[in-house]
Amino acid sequence: MVGTYDFGTSGNSVPVTGVSGDNAVIVKYNSSGVAQWAESEVTAPSDSYFNGVSVDPSSGNIYAVGQIDGTGTFDFGNKCDSSREPNQNNTLIVKYSVDGSALWVNSASPAPNASQFAAVSADPSSGNIYAVGNITGNGTFVLVIT
Repeated sequence: MVGTYDFGTSGNSVPVTGVSGDNAVIVKYNSSGVAQWAESEVTAPSDSYFNGVSVDPSSGNIYAVGQIDGTGTFDFGNKCDSSREPNQNNTLIVKYSVDGSALWVNSASPAPNASQFAAVSADPSSGNIYAVGNITGNGTFVLVIT
């Protein structure tokens, strides 16, 4: 829903604009349960979801995975966005820095059918990231990094 959300401490609220449905959100809490920062889309034409998160222990970067629905540009901040073709839902992975700034976004766009990521893991020895989920049907799924 459009509005501002407070995740446990004043000064760490997240404004959400551009969509009246569901918005992917990630919140960093310290060991005492106090929100340190929170991020969501800046604008979005439709729903988005995060289903999993992983932290690279060597760099501290955060990877969140899920899906975006509908057609249009999903802006995750810091000029990272993902365009969606008019088919069901598409995979989504966003890389965030330690301070919560979006570094890049990756999505299957265009895609012949629905897809989503459900979990992610970072390999600290190689720097590689592994995302798992599902695709519907067959065809060519093109991953695009923005």
